[in-house]
Amino acid sequence: MTEMMDGTSPTPKAPPISEMFQKFALAFKTKTFEFFADESAAENPPTSTVSPSSTQPKISFPIRKNPDVGVALPIESCLEAQVQENQSKLRVLGIASDHLQAGIDRKDNEVSALRKQLVDLQKSNFKLANRATHKFTKILIDLMRKAGWDLDLAANSVHADIEYAKTGHNRYAFLSYVCLGMFRGFDLKKFGLDEGDTEILCNGHVSDSVKTHSSLKQLLEHVSSSPVELLHRNPNCEFSKFCEKKYQELVHPTMESSIFSNLDKNEEVLNSWRSLRIFYESFVNMASAVWMLHKLAISFDPVFEIFQVERGLIFQWYIWKI
Repeated sequence: MTEMMDGTSPTPKAPPISEMFQKFALAFKTKTFEFFADESAAENPPTSTVSPSSTQPKISFPIRKNPDVGVALPIESCLEAQVQENQSKLRVLGIASDHLQAGIDRKDNEVSALRKQLVDLQKSNFKLANRATHKFTKILIDLMRKAGWDLDLAANSVHADIEYAKTGHNRYAFLSYVCLGMFRGFDLKKFGLDEGDTEILCNGHVSDSVKTHSSLKQLLEHVSSSPVELLHRNPNCEFSKFCEKKYQELVHPTMESSIFSNLDKNEEVLNSWRSLRIFYESFVNMASAVWMLHKLAISFDPVFEIFQVERGLIFQWYIWKI
């Protein structure tokens, strides 16, 4: 109090130690917070979102990933997809190929079966033609006998100087005469009906597929109906011309008039090859069998061959059976 009253300034007191420690601690704490704040800002920089401008050009690059991580590249994925697609197509084509091959094998089996049937039909038709020629020859011999013919003399006129083991064996001369007449022209495409008829190609030569198809068609049409009915229905057909030609070759006018003029008056007699019903039907059936045999032979590729045994050869039955 005395000093203040005298007007003299008082001397400042030194701050206490506790206050100094508080200020120091506060400054240290502040610096510590600033240090850690700067370090956190350095580790996590602030992010900013920038919306692209409509006028700013977009630049894109193909995304390629590291192949080491096991993820396929886009180009490799496309190629793999194409490979899988092609493999799928190949599997489909393989199934279709197997199906077509099975169809081909089935058709081959059918063709083989039909070829076997065709061969069997040819053998059957040959036997039919053989029986038909025997039947017609027998009827012809009976007519000649009724007409008073000398059968030995007639047989000698067909094949001279033949010594027969038995009297009745002269019928083989007439059978030979009928067979040679019916099969004359068998190696020709039209069976000798046309003047310019050409020979059938044999021995493995290529046959005409068009004419082969025509022969098969005629064969099927002929088989589907009776030969006698066929002549009545179409008297100008090719088969009718064949019958007319073969009859004129076998039974010439002198022979015909001699046979039919001496028959009994009770029998129906006409001035043509249709004179007797039995004679007529037997000849037509024989001609039909030979006609079908010819059409059937042309249908084969190569076509069947016909051969003629030379005179003077020794007859062997087992060869004939073959």
